[in-house]
Amino acid sequence: MGNQSKIIFWNIWGHRYADRIHDYLKQHAHDTDVFCLTEVTDIDSKQLELLGTNLRYGTGFGEQAQQVDGHRQLHLQFQDSHELHYISATSDTWKCEKNGTKFKNTGFGSIMMISDSVEIIDHGHELLEFDGNIKSRALQWLVYKKAGICYLLAHLHGVWIKDNTKGDHEARTKQSHLLRIALLRIMYQYEVDKVIYGGDFNLDIATEALRLLEGENWRNLVKEHGITNTRTAAYRNFGVTGESMYADYVLVSQNIEVESFKVDNEVLASDHAPLIVKFS
Repeated sequence: MGNQSKIIFWNIWGHRYADRIHDYLKQHAHDTDVFCLTEVTDIDSKQLELLGTNLRYGTGFGEQAQQVDGHRQLHLQFQDSHELHYISATSDTWKCEKNGTKFKNTGFGSIMMISDSVEIIDHGHELLEFDGNIKSRALQWLVYKKAGICYLLAHLHGVWIKDNTKGDHEARTKQSHLLRIALLRIMYQYEVDKVIYGGDFNLDIATEALRLLEGENWRNLVKEHGITNTRTAAYRNFGVTGESMYADYVLVSQNIEVESFKVDNEVLASDHAPLIVKFS
C-alpha cells in the first residue's frame, strides 16, 4: 500500500533444503516486493542430465548435499509471478567429496526475484575485482519506483577468505570502497531518492570493513535493532564459544522509514536466517 516495500535478504545455502526454501518463499510471496537471494547454484542442463544434482562438501557433514540447479528450481517455481535475474561472478568446477563427481562451470551466484507488481526502472550488476586468488564478487542492483519515489535496492555475497571467514582483510576493505562507489554512481545516474542494500557480507559486526560500509550516512539495522545472531541452528558452528554469529546485514539511507525489521532464526532451510525489512 502506498510506497511501502517489503524485501527479504537470504543466503539459501546452496539449495540443500529446496522444499523448505520454496515453501518459505511462497509463504511470503504475496506481499514481498523483492527476494534478494545468495548462494544460488546454477549449472547447464546437459550436465544436470548426466550428473544429477547433488554436490557434497565433506563426507562427515550432517547436512544434506547441495543441489547444483537452484537457479532452475527457482525459475520453475516462481516464473509466473516474478521476474528473475541471476548473476554469478565466476563459474568453477566443483568436486563432490562423497562420490568424486565433478560439476563443471557451476555458479554459486545471486538472484533477485522481483514481484510482477514492482515498477522496474532498471537493473544490473557490478563486478568487484580483487588481487591474488580472491574470486570476484557481483553486486546486484535494482532501481524501482513506488508512489513516485525512486528506490535503489542492492545486495552482495561478500568475499570469503579461508582461515579468515569474517575478519578484516585488505580485500574486504577494498570491497567496501568498491561497493560504496558503485552505489553512489547508480544513485546519481538514476536520481535515486532512497537506498537499501544488504546480504551475506561475511563480516563480523566489529570489523573496520563493516564500519566503512556504514560510513556516516547509513543505518545498520542489525545494530539498530540489537540483533545478536543472523544464523540458524543449522550452522556448523552454531553456539560454539568464540564463533561469530554475525554474517548478514541490511543498511539503509537515513531517509528510509523502517516499519519493521526481523531476523527469522527459526527457519531451518539454511544456516543463514532470512532478513525481512518493511520500509517506505
